[in-house]
Amino acid sequence: MLVRMIHRVIVALAVIAALVDGAPARAGARAWTFATPAPKVDASLKVHTQLVSELTTIRPGEPFWVALHQRIAPGWHTYWRNPGDSGEPVTLAWSAPPGFVTDDIAWPAFTVFGTPGVSAAWGWRVEGHHLSLNFTLVPGRPVAVTPAFMGANPAAVRSGPRAGLRPLEQEQDLGLALARGVDPALRSRLVLGGDSLGDIVSGPGRRDLFTAPPAGVALAAMSGEQRALAVRLVETYARNVRAEIADHELERMRDAGVEKLHFAWAGPIDPARPHYYRIHGPTLLIEYDNSQNSANHIHSVWHDPVNDFGADLLRAHYERGHHHV
Repeated sequence: MLVRMIHRVIVALAVIAALVDGAPARAGARAWTFATPAPKVDASLKVHTQLVSELTTIRPGEPFWVALHQRIAPGWHTYWRNPGDSGEPVTLAWSAPPGFVTDDIAWPAFTVFGTPGVSAAWGWRVEGHHLSLNFTLVPGRPVAVTPAFMGANPAAVRSGPRAGLRPLEQEQDLGLALARGVDPALRSRLVLGGDSLGDIVSGPGRRDLFTAPPAGVALAAMSGEQRALAVRLVETYARNVRAEIADHELERMRDAGVEKLHFAWAGPIDPARPHYYRIHGPTLLIEYDNSQNSANHIHSVWHDPVNDFGADLLRAHYERGHHHV
């Protein structure tokens, strides 16, 4: 498993439309919670499952998501949508109350680029709601792991049995601590604007930010304590991947010069109000935005300005004479 955030993988999702007659009732907060009790551990069973729901209460006509959460015994696995020659995909048999309609499983999408192997470049991507991870492998070179997008809605669960859960807690708390600790004399350089930017601004077709001069305060102008905090924040993003890959990315950052990183903020320095930050340097561009749903809906992304999708690795690979079709 390459990613810290998905130790327990939700393998199947389905939509249920509540079509019960009657006047609409207020819907519950969208906070993923287990809808069935935890199964008793039975060593004779290789898979234990629970149903997870995004709502605790529903209203007529409003679709909502549920998920199947699996705990699988070591050495065992279940199959994906395309199970190959010998497996069977996960299927769901619903016993829904009258008036409920169940939809097909919505599978998070895996895509493979090229032919996996050790002699040619290839890559893969997993794409789902609030998750997009990209991996590019070039013979003899470290794995490229950007862009990496992660989001959370809600950013903080405010009610129910999971109240207090914050999936991207460190990304928010360390960013706020760094902004609050910037010398007031540097505040004019730190702040991009009085309002949040409303979302991350880099992405497909929006690469101008990669080559633009970094905005904000250079770490060279910060105290040693603030620089250390900024590095901890970068590490929070990098260590979502395997340790040896994260170590390589952090070494690249240090070799390029930690003092060349810039930190910028937009919006109030207040976790309860919409806010945005950016860390930008020679080997990385990190964006974080918490603007939607009254500052309770996070989007974050980690880019390598020169090596997203392994672009720099692939360029060098082909320049050495490894041609592709």
